[in-house]
Amino acid sequence: MLRTTAALLFVLACSCGQVRHLRTDDGLRRDYRVHTPAGWDGESALPVVLVFHGGGGNAEGTQVNVGMDAAADAHGFLAVYPDGVGQKVLGTELNTWNGEYCCGVAQEQGVDDVAYVDQLLDALAARYPIDPARVFATGISNGGIMSHMLACNLPERIAAIAPIASPGPPPSCAADTPVAVQIIHGTDDPCALYDGGDECGGCWSRVIEQVTGREVEDTDLFPCASVPDQVALWRVANGCTEESAVTYQQGAATCVQYSDCASGRPVSLCSIEGGGHSWPGTDLACDPETEWCTAYADVTGSISQDLDANEIMWAFFSENPMPE
Repeated sequence: MLRTTAALLFVLACSCGQVRHLRTDDGLRRDYRVHTPAGWDGESALPVVLVFHGGGGNAEGTQVNVGMDAAADAHGFLAVYPDGVGQKVLGTELNTWNGEYCCGVAQEQGVDDVAYVDQLLDALAARYPIDPARVFATGISNGGIMSHMLACNLPERIAAIAPIASPGPPPSCAADTPVAVQIIHGTDDPCALYDGGDECGGCWSRVIEQVTGREVEDTDLFPCASVPDQVALWRVANGCTEESAVTYQQGAATCVQYSDCASGRPVSLCSIEGGGHSWPGTDLACDPETEWCTAYADVTGSISQDLDANEIMWAFFSENPMPE
C-alpha cells in the first residue's frame, strides 16, 4: 500500500480543476478537487464519480495520473477527487483512508471517512445540480477499500462502485443493501494479492529496500480477502446466481458479469492476467529514468493496456443508476 515519503516522487503538479474544502463534524478541514465536464451547460443534472487516491497519495496526483477528467469530458459527469488524511512531507500531502483494517494515519486516528463523504455529497448537491441516482465511486488500493466502505455503509447514496487493486471491504461489512459492484484486479498484484492471505500490503517497504539496500522493519503487512471472496460477498448481498457471462475480452483482460440477481444489481469482475498493482489503461506516473521509479515499477508490476479502466467502469456505472 502506498504510504511512505517515496510517494513524493510519483505526484505530478496540476493546475486543473477546482480545489474546495469543507469542515467535517469531527473538526477536520477536508479538501477535494472537482472537474466539471467540458461543454456542460451549467444546468443539466450531472452524474458524479468519486475517485479515491491510494494510500500515501493525494487528490492532485490522482487527478493528473488516472485520466478521469478526459472520461468526464467524454461522457458528461462530474469527477470529484477527495483527499484523505495524512501528513505533509516537503510540501506534498501523503494521505490515507480509514478502511478499518488499513491504512496509516487515517486508521490510526479513527477518522470517519464515510461521514466525510456523506457531508461531501451534501456540499456538492448545494453547489451543482447532481443526479442523486447516479453517484458512483472508484479508487485504487486503499482508495478501493474506501469504495467498498461506501457500498457497505452508505448504500442509500452510492449507486455503484468499481474498486481497483483493492484488498477488499472491511470484515465488519454486512453488505446487506445491494449495490452494483465491478471489481478490477490484476492476477499478479503483489500488494493486494489476488488470492488474498496474510501478507497484503508492504509494497512501499519493498521499494525502499530495493533503492536503499536497507531492510525496512515496519513492512505494514496485513491480511486481506481474495478477489473471488470479494466477488462472492457482493453476489450474495445482491442475490446473484452463479451464472455469469463474458462482457469484455481483449488480450490478458477479461470481464465477466453476474446479472441474474434478485436485487437487479449486478456484480462484475475484470481480471487482468499478469496485471500488477495499477490502474489499467494509464501510464507509469513517474520518471522511468530515476532509481525510485524503476524500483516502483519492479515492485508493483505491469500496467495493462488491454483494458481502459475508466471506460469499462463508466459503461458499468451508466447501466446501473440507483434503483427507483
